[in-house]
Amino acid sequence: PDEAVAYGAAVQANILLNSKSYSFSCDLLFFDFLKSSLGIETAGGEMTILIPRNYSIPTKKGQTFTTFADNQPGVLIQVFEGESEMTKDNKLLGKFYLDGIPPAPRGVCLLYTSDAADDLLCVDLGGRRIIKKK
Repeated sequence: PDEAVAYGAAVQANILLNSKSYSFSCDLLFFDFLKSSLGIETAGGEMTILIPRNYSIPTKKGQTFTTFADNQPGVLIQVFEGESEMTKDNKLLGKFYLDGIPPAPRGVCLLYTSDAADDLLCVDLGGRRIIKKK
């Protein structure tokens, strides 16, 4: 199996470099896949997976979240990579603070996060779209 992976990587590298030294006897189609799941931290330090491992990329998936406290003015969005249920056991890829959430009771304001798995994290907050580079 390791030899097949190495051979496939060499073939793909050759294609990307547009080398003429290798001749292909058939058409090849390559896909990239996530090696680990991508998710965000939710209450209690839990990992909420947005894009599962082995999912082809680029892709776009999203999930809706609510605020955790009454009149919560903002939320810290932390993106993790890994398979553990707790974020402390996964790798932190990046984070940012999203502010400007209108005052409301707990659970009323909806946050829709979209992890595009291509260096962008998009967040829709009540019609306001925020895009952050990872």
